Amino acid sequence: MGRRSAIAISAFALATGLGGYYAANKVRNQRLQITKGPSIAEKTQSAKPACYYRDRAQGLPYDYYLWQGERSSSKLSSAPALPPIFTTREEILAFEGQAVRPQLKRLPSNEEELRVFLKRAEQDKQITWISNGDSAIYDMIQGEVNSASPGQNVHLVFGFAHGAYGHSAFLSELLIKGGDGHRIDGATHLALEYGRIDSKGADMQTEFDRFLITGDVNLVPVLTSRNWPGTHIPMVEKEEIEASYQLIKTGFSECYNLVVADLPPKILVRIKREIGDYNWFGAREIFAVSSVWQRQDPGRRDVVFWKWGASHSEKHRLPFYISIQDPKAKVVSLAMNGGTYVDAMAFDRVLKKLGWLEKTFILKLFGYRDADYIIHIPSEGRERWWGISRERDPVVQHIFDPPE
Repeated sequence: MGRRSAIAISAFALATGLGGYYAANKVRNQRLQITKGPSIAEKTQSAKPACYYRDRAQGLPYDYYLWQGERSSSKLSSAPALPPIFTTREEILAFEGQAVRPQLKRLPSNEEELRVFLKRAEQDKQITWISNGDSAIYDMIQGEVNSASPGQNVHLVFGFAHGAYGHSAFLSELLIKGGDGHRIDGATHLALEYGRIDSKGADMQTEFDRFLITGDVNLVPVLTSRNWPGTHIPMVEKEEIEASYQLIKTGFSECYNLVVADLPPKILVRIKREIGDYNWFGAREIFAVSSVWQRQDPGRRDVVFWKWGASHSEKHRLPFYISIQDPKAKVVSLAMNGGTYVDAMAFDRVLKKLGWLEKTFILKLFGYRDADYIIHIPSEGRERWWGISRERDPVVQHIFDPPE
């Protein structure tokens, strides 16, 4: 399968059995616009059971059921104050000091060593090759959800290559039941790497919540893409932005709790300048886990899907902070790869040498910091040679160690 005009769909969609979603929703996808669109409430509410957070209990704020973990006493909105924003290394260290990061191996960055590792993983059955109609990806993720203890929260931390074709579409296909009849059961939340406060000072969580209640996509902020520095090449292609909108619409149609989980952009810039990349990541991720925690239900098991950049999904980053905030939870790290060949990544270069770029597979890792799983989808001839640094020899993502 090649590209479609409205949304980039990788060949993995057919190879995994995930393609039925697009077959069943082809017309809707073709109508998807990058700017705004009509309300979808009428289309979904009539066909689906009532959504728990759209129940309008008399005398309660409209967003009462979206804030399960913490609520304000306001009569207008249940949204509590923003979680604390850590802006110093000392604050971040104090949070990190509640637990010890696990001792984990790293995937080899040397290409020959990595090639040998992957061939051995194939021999040891750590690689599952996905063929046409195979439900192995669904089965793997559903198995992680189902194997949690009764009442145990589950966090599935997906690390995406920003702008790579097919990654947002992949997540949408997992979370909605299309023509293929598959969907991950039990999902409750979707945590997004979007800034909480926009440039005009508006709270984006409030806008998303009004969308979740009404289905009016005109309330969803317009997603834009900057260019790579010094070029006219967009960091995120049009098709991936469209797929991100489809994922947001899935949040409404499937009654997921969408969490706008990243720091406000203005604060991001200042923190990065003042305390550096490593602490900048920490400040964002602590804010993110605190934001999700405010919307988790202490009375039930939550299954949170995280859609964040690849560097956040390695097990010393978001998974570590989640384990501090929610220490009894099961946390699984899933690094997405493929969709676009990225020359800066050693994993991509080795797959190219092995002739595996256009295959779909799951690599299961044991005791590695990089991820618990790497999910590779076909690159379909797309390549990226710009905008991604080879600094620190990235394998499937850039990994940031504490400053000396």
